[in-house]
Amino acid sequence: MFDEIEYLPSIYPASFFDVSIAAHFGSKFDFKKDGDKYVVPNFSELIDENNDHVFSLQYSKNTLRFHFLIKSPFEGVSVKNYEKEDSIELFIVSQNTEIETVHPFVHHFVFFPQPVAEVAGMEITKFKGGAIRDLAPSKSLSCATNFGANTYESLIELGADAIHGLSLKPETTLRICYKINRTKNDPIHWFRSSKNMKIADYPFLWPRVVLQKK
Repeated sequence: MFDEIEYLPSIYPASFFDVSIAAHFGSKFDFKKDGDKYVVPNFSELIDENNDHVFSLQYSKNTLRFHFLIKSPFEGVSVKNYEKEDSIELFIVSQNTEIETVHPFVHHFVFFPQPVAEVAGMEITKFKGGAIRDLAPSKSLSCATNFGANTYESLIELGADAIHGLSLKPETTLRICYKINRTKNDPIHWFRSSKNMKIADYPFLWPRVVLQKK
């Protein structure tokens, strides 16, 4: 019995509550000027992780922007082994719903800091319960990256053509989560950890994001 308990998944403080954060309006994002302006909490201490990144979030009339400063060097990427190499997984629910399964308003994307065969990202959502829709075309997914010696920063931009049911009006509530995969280091998470759950299967547990007035 005690041997079985030893191998139970870890339970983190974040497992016991929900969270809601604000996203602020901006017409564009500049790496140098706006790096700190739209920074949101990363909750690393609540999931027993090191603070190895900075996450910024911004919205405009037609676009959601995600900026990641990752404090480890870029090593490489591939489509087939994206979870074991450098990539960014984004999870988004575009409608404020309490449906617990993976429904048409749920999105799971993977982005590549360095394009693979001219592809910057893909939608890889796996629907359940008979729900289905067309996946976002890769040409609608944008990921621009600046590489440093020991860090890199990626700006991901997504519009209504990539996110089904997206409405970017003030006071709209979305659910968003992410996972940053790294070749030579453990992955980085935001509030929910893949160490104790399969993030893509639990959209109702992803953090709420409320779009603030201009």
